[in-house]
Amino acid sequence: MKNIQNAKNKSKNIKKIIFKNSKLLPKDHVLVIVTYDISDNKKRNNIVKILETFGERIQYSVFECILNKRKIITLKKSLLVFELEEGESIIIYIVKSGKYLEKWRRTTKQPFSKAEVL
Repeated sequence: MKNIQNAKNKSKNIKKIIFKNSKLLPKDHVLVIVTYDISDNKKRNNIVKILETFGERIQYSVFECILNKRKIITLKKSLLVFELEEGESIIIYIVKSGKYLEKWRRTTKQPFSKAEVL
């Protein structure tokens, strides 16, 4: 029981740090997380090259970016040029504040569509 409480406290502290540090961002910028599941190596490498121009790789298929509205639109347009096969996807999470999250999902032959607002 004590371990569960410690984990909850750590989670709260991490959230506080993330959003506390976001005060350093320009007012019109937001945190953008991009994940992808691409099976073709060449296509995946090209997607990685594009994502590296927008942000920092934090895991194998996850990028973290700090972008303004115009850059988010450019990011989406840059990723639309890739034809996705069955089972492939690119997902963009946009964190607008500590309590608001947009999720944009793109799968086979679809543009990005707003999947959820959490």
